[in-house]
Amino acid sequence: MSKKQLMHIKVLEGNALEKDGHLVALALCVGDPKPDAIEPMIDDHDFTGSDRDMVLVYTHGVMMAQRLLLAGMGQRANLDTEIIRQAGARIAQKAHSLKLPQFALRVPSSEKLSPSQVIQALVEGVQLSLYRYVDLKTNLKAEDMHRVEYLELIVERDAEKLQQQVDRAQVIARGVMLARDLVNGPPNLITPTRLGHVAQDIGISTGMRVKVMGRPELESEGFGGLLAVAQGSEQPPRFICMEHGKARDDVATICLVGKGITFDTGGISIKPAAGMDEMKSDMGGPLRCLAQCKLSVS
Repeated sequence: MSKKQLMHIKVLEGNALEKDGHLVALALCVGDPKPDAIEPMIDDHDFTGSDRDMVLVYTHGVMMAQRLLLAGMGQRANLDTEIIRQAGARIAQKAHSLKLPQFALRVPSSEKLSPSQVIQALVEGVQLSLYRYVDLKTNLKAEDMHRVEYLELIVERDAEKLQQQVDRAQVIARGVMLARDLVNGPPNLITPTRLGHVAQDIGISTGMRVKVMGRPELESEGFGGLLAVAQGSEQPPRFICMEHGKARDDVATICLVGKGITFDTGGISIKPAAGMDEMKSDMGGPLRCLAQCKLSVS
């Protein structure tokens, strides 16, 4: 189970350009005006607002913040949640590379998207871009363990309402991080038995009904295909069933199915060695289902 800490993210009302601190970030589209205070510091060719355009300015006292980061999002007519998500990710990664403990980000406006959609995309991009899998690494230096702890999202109004969307995005991020942790883990540790334990832990924490079937149950239920595949491994197979809620006549039942081999040895005699480490990714399907179950109930 992922025990990685999420950032503390707070939505505040105000003017981002009047914030003090280490860094204030603005996500701008082509044609959006730059702050007057820094206009003389940036040539028009240095920052155009095009997608992936980025400029860091040290304000030297013309603003309260020590640094101002401008991140481009391209043409406003093309603005969507994925572009906003990627802009949030680039800003967060820059803050991390600067070894900052916190930063502030002005939430961009959009004619096509609601403030809630913009907030959710930003938080997903920021949080997931800072994901690192270092669980099994040794001799880590202090800089390897650096975390950006705190983010302020600056809006004009409705901060309390938009904070609820932050909380929703954080739940989604935690589910994605769980799936990433498991698929990044080595296959000698992330076995079918381990996935069964993860499912049971999710059941305990969420109240979902979880049934994990081992070899004896699979044999009695006639799971011949699964058992045949499992003959190629020392690891015993698992069939995991997770249920939430009750059947209703007025609502369709949703069923997620994920097939996974924790290390795919099929055709191993002809597989190139260069891609052998990726064979654990075959378990990505059921890991998505596990994460989906966790975040859906959360």
